[in-house]
Parts: sequence; structure tokens; C-alpha cells
Amino acid sequence: MSLSTLAEPAFGTDLNLCSDASATSPTTIASVRDINWTLSAQIEDSTTHDTASPYRTKVATLLNFGSVELMTNWVPTNATHGDVTGILAVWAARAERTYQIVETDSGGTKIQFNALVASIKMGRPVAGLRSGNVTLEGTGVPDFSV
Repeated sequence: MSLSTLAEPAFGTDLNLCSDASATSPTTIASVRDINWTLSAQIEDSTTHDTASPYRTKVATLLNFGSVELMTNWVPTNATHGDVTGILAVWAARAERTYQIVETDSGGTKIQFNALVASIKMGRPVAGLRSGNVTLEGTGVPDFSV
């Protein structure tokens, strides 16, 4: 019997916040619902007049870990959300921190990166839950094999 897919569920993925920018004391951020991130490359047009065909040629220059967006059920009294040790405190201090995305695979794959808190979009819907949509802006080189 063969597997019908190699896809794996994302349920159970953790996002850790470290106490500094050197991966010290990672702590799982509470009540994270969804995590999305974007890897990108700066693409420059390298087409010249002497190109043999009328199609653009392009070169990838700088790579960018980009932004990581996390949607949370916001719990202001939680240590990983609040203004003393949490995301709110990191934002207010304009501090760079190390973060870790911990995958659900059997190998416990981690993606580690440094980032700044670019924004926190708070939501308080009448018929919903308190939310905090956090955007982390990656800095430097991520490590995909922690």
C-alpha cells in the first residue's frame, strides 16, 4: 500500500520567542492560531540591447527572509503577549529577538531567525475573540536546519 500524499498537518506548530537575539531561553508564544511567512529575492532586470532575443533577462540579487505573520488569540496577561516580557514588550523596546518555528514532523524541524516586531494589529470584534495579528520583519540569515 502506498501513501496517497506526503502532506502533513500543520496543527501543533509552535512559534518560540527567545529572550534575546542569540536564541537564549526559547518560550512558546501562547494562543498562536496561524503562521505565515514570505521568502523573497530581489530580482533585477539585466536585459541589454545586444540580447539575442526580445525577452527580458533577470538576475536574483539579495535574498530576504521577509515577514512572518502570526495570528493570535490575544491574552494580554500572558507572559508571551504582555508588556513586561512578551511580544508587546519586544515591540515597545524596538528590540531584535530570535524566533523559532517548530514544525510538527517527527524530526522536530526548527526554522530559526532574528526579527523585529514591525506591527501588532489588535482586534476586538463584537461577536468574536480578542486578537493580535503580529508581523515580524526578518533580519539577517535564517537557519533552516536548527
